[in-house]
Amino acid sequence: MFTGIVESVGTIAHAEHSRDGSRVVVQMPKADDIREGESIAVNGACLTASVAGLEEFTADVSAETLRRTTLGRARIGDAVHLERSLRVGDRLGGHFVQGHVDEIGIIRAITPEGVGILLDVAVSPDFRRFLVAKGSVALDGVSLTIASLTPDGARIALIPYTLDSTTFRSRRVGDALNVEYDMLAKYVARLLGQEEGAGPARLDESFLQRHGYA
Repeated sequence: MFTGIVESVGTIAHAEHSRDGSRVVVQMPKADDIREGESIAVNGACLTASVAGLEEFTADVSAETLRRTTLGRARIGDAVHLERSLRVGDRLGGHFVQGHVDEIGIIRAITPEGVGILLDVAVSPDFRRFLVAKGSVALDGVSLTIASLTPDGARIALIPYTLDSTTFRSRRVGDALNVEYDMLAKYVARLLGQEEGAGPARLDESFLQRHGYA
């Protein structure tokens, strides 16, 4: 479990890709206590450190993760967001993030506004129901608040601190981002019978009675 608060920006030091999976070596600044078996979110995807070293770790990336994320495109020198798993008692500065990326979104527009920017991200139609104005979404592992909805996704307001602490300042229109939707929204959708590919839910008296609300 993570919070979407980036701990550091690391670098892909090595990457081997194949159809069945990938292996990456990630440099993590100022991390001298990484342990084998530890869960670390890399651009929002939860990976297991199979080999731990001083300020770096090696992780194997499954074929499923490659299908769902941008990690299959990782190249040596790429900057990545890193976050170690949440510990009991830690402050929850963002929102609950599982590190289970749902899909890849595409940046459609970047608009300067005041001291920050507005980032428009397009997502697939099947997932748009998980987006709520003023709700949460994780982009490349960063917990962000949705400023407003757009016809094909969401608009995110990024402040200078976020731009300075992440890779978003260097992003361009057309870039791909890992998207993880708020797990509370996903559970509610499942309760309402709105799993991926399902038809519209029907919230009526019969539904409320079946689930103990009436």
